[in-house]
Amino acid sequence: MGLTDNEGPIFFFADDGPGFGLGHLRRMECLRRACAPETQELIRLVSRHNHATRASGADEVRPFWTVVRDLIISEKPRLCVFDLKLPDWSSIWHHVRDSIPSTTHSIGVDVPVQWIDQFDDVIHPGVTSPKDARGSGNWHGGPEWVLVDRDPVWHPNREEESITVTTGSQSFTSFHSWLGAELRYLFRLGADVSWVVGTHFEDKIAELQSHSRSVKYVTDENLINRFTSSVFVMARFGVTVFELAARGVPTLVLPEWNSNEELEILELERNGVVIVARSRGEVGKLGESLLNNISLQHQLSEASKAYFRLEATHPASDLIGLRISGNQ
Repeated sequence: MGLTDNEGPIFFFADDGPGFGLGHLRRMECLRRACAPETQELIRLVSRHNHATRASGADEVRPFWTVVRDLIISEKPRLCVFDLKLPDWSSIWHHVRDSIPSTTHSIGVDVPVQWIDQFDDVIHPGVTSPKDARGSGNWHGGPEWVLVDRDPVWHPNREEESITVTTGSQSFTSFHSWLGAELRYLFRLGADVSWVVGTHFEDKIAELQSHSRSVKYVTDENLINRFTSSVFVMARFGVTVFELAARGVPTLVLPEWNSNEELEILELERNGVVIVARSRGEVGKLGESLLNNISLQHQLSEASKAYFRLEATHPASDLIGLRISGNQ
């Protein structure tokens, strides 16, 4: 499938509804911007947040899947890229899949194993591949498949000694209940700590700030540069950790990950790519140790860049570009 086969638009679908972290939406925006300039006018980023789901004059909000389905049916896109929260693969893809024309190329990002064969291409940036996916011809997985571009890489601002905390919108409240106490280890060393609150808490920044003189609560604006200029980043585990590591940003993985993520975390730790906190009580001390050890910061950065093989990286935007141009 290429430009000559289908002259329709290109859709990037991301669900950023209540309880949904901003990472997926931001990732899709980065992928969109990374595509060739001549295709930019054809690309539309569609999310629950930025696309009206309430019909004119109606009292009820339309389910997001109806927006996705209706756009596909009416616009007949040449390419659709889907990046959805895990529960939404069932509630959205189940309703949408039969509406996709045979001339539309579909790409799924971080797709559950049971849906892999239903896409023309699947991109998974994790360091381990689901057993059921390894023999699939449409599977593009592994540490070299970072979702966003390779640049910029880690360039810490030593004058500010800044540290960034990112926990995502969906987990912000649970982390906020205890993580502040652990950050005191960093405050007493004079570190400048910024906490990215996520899109669903941006309107509460002033209130949050009024209760803290130490942490600076920030939006996701200029997030990539914030990450790469930090001495290190404290992050809830997720695809963001892969993107940080691929850029060589020293990363401390926060505890309380789920069982599905454990293999990924242990693989990164075994290869010296990240520092892993296994309990709340050790976060502060691990952060303090990392802040005081510039050699360890550089060791993590170099191990990360070597593991993710930046010189051999295949950004997902490259694959999307190939599919837009019709190359298989």
